[in-house]
Amino acid sequence: MKTFFLFVLPYSVALFLCTSTNLYSQSMEIQTIWEHRLDTNTFKSMIMTDDGGIVASITMPGGDLDYVLKLNSEGKKEWSFVPFNNKSFFIKSLQKTDSGKIAVSALEAIGDLRMFDICWGYSVLLDKNGEITWQKPRDTKDIVSQYHSPYIRTKNNEFVNFFIPSLVTDDPYRFYFRRMNKDGIKGDDKLFDSVEKGEAMLVVPKLIETKDNGFLTMYYTTEKFSYHPSWYLLKLDDKGNVVFKKNWTELPANETALDILELPDGSFLVLTSSRENLGSKGVGFLRKFSADGTLLTKKTFTGSELLWLKSLALMPNGNIIAAGQTTTYKEYEEAIDQTLLYSYPAFDGFVTVFNQNLDIQWQTTFGKKGIGEIINTIIPITNEEFYIGGFLNNERAIARVKFTPVTSVAEEVQHPAISSSIVLDYTQGKVQAFDAEDLGIYDVLGQRLLGMSGERGNLALDTQGLPAGLYYAHAQDKHGNRSTLPLIVR
Repeated sequence: MKTFFLFVLPYSVALFLCTSTNLYSQSMEIQTIWEHRLDTNTFKSMIMTDDGGIVASITMPGGDLDYVLKLNSEGKKEWSFVPFNNKSFFIKSLQKTDSGKIAVSALEAIGDLRMFDICWGYSVLLDKNGEITWQKPRDTKDIVSQYHSPYIRTKNNEFVNFFIPSLVTDDPYRFYFRRMNKDGIKGDDKLFDSVEKGEAMLVVPKLIETKDNGFLTMYYTTEKFSYHPSWYLLKLDDKGNVVFKKNWTELPANETALDILELPDGSFLVLTSSRENLGSKGVGFLRKFSADGTLLTKKTFTGSELLWLKSLALMPNGNIIAAGQTTTYKEYEEAIDQTLLYSYPAFDGFVTVFNQNLDIQWQTTFGKKGIGEIINTIIPITNEEFYIGGFLNNERAIARVKFTPVTSVAEEVQHPAISSSIVLDYTQGKVQAFDAEDLGIYDVLGQRLLGMSGERGNLALDTQGLPAGLYYAHAQDKHGNRSTLPLIVR
């Protein structure tokens, strides 16, 4: 896709033609190391195992029967765990225990029924060979609806979910947090919210256990067939009591995808995306909160026109990676028209990396027109290599990929600029422009940070005072010829 970007510079206007949606999006390219295709099955989620491989939850055709798949670090299948083939089974979480076992927590249909959403809470522990070492007993006190609730195993071997009273009472508009230990003993249900009777449902897409044994969740209420206007962020203690509750409205058309990531110091990040209305540009939001719920900082960023953000992860170097997919309205409509059903061929993969202050370090959009690329989950292996799950090259897949700069930029290496008579060079922390009369250094959002002008000749700027990150040097001569060079300040 082609997009024009307009940056207003002192005394002039410069127009750039880029092949993706941001000035800095071409700074990285994706290389597929291996790809494991899922055929007609659909990727759901995954975690990395102690041996460097991954365990993933996969949904079979029909959408109501999940199983677990283990791949090693080279993409070879080692085992699969398929507990049922005759009843609905919805995997809600995969977790790694302290002993290295894999906890699979799910909802199992009551009775041998397909396409049935009234379920038992279900959990097993799997060893490194995919064999069951422990299984949670079924209990009538642990009945939930798969549409509304996550289901996780805690560090204290309890099982928590959100209880929807409509299953057992005439009051379907009050919602409770429920705990049950591994022996089936249930704790007190804790009321955490209620909605007006005009609301269609309350949806809890994300729940994580925090370092202090409490819980963080994001949820929303929505009218049927409409966007939800507000997000709710809730912190509970280990007993389910409310520690803090916050809500905010970003834009009227919030997307349902989100992620929450707790950082080593107890602070946490919330990733969401939204639009003003149908036809407006999608915006990503990354918020950082302290452990007590104080908003520390917020970052907004954009992709193409439509933007869905789904996955957050902490990289080995302390940076934060956010991923999802993006596309234009035109390509989205073309995909629907061509397939008569599916939109995935329209999407490009979308990745942005932030530092701890939420400054963008790099961002990339990858994919070809008509070839679907979707990231539902991203897991860092190193600072350059990642596992991604979703769609790759129009196929449902899990892959190991590597992101590398399109042009290698380092202080010790010279990089003459192309497509211009101007020569730009970046060596030992200094940018020099030969045969130029204006030189500027810009951040990834197009803001001019440093600059100088002079007669035709040699201009130089020092980058030593800039924070580490990705920047662009832009030079122009008196005839309007321009040249741009990416810089990595370390």
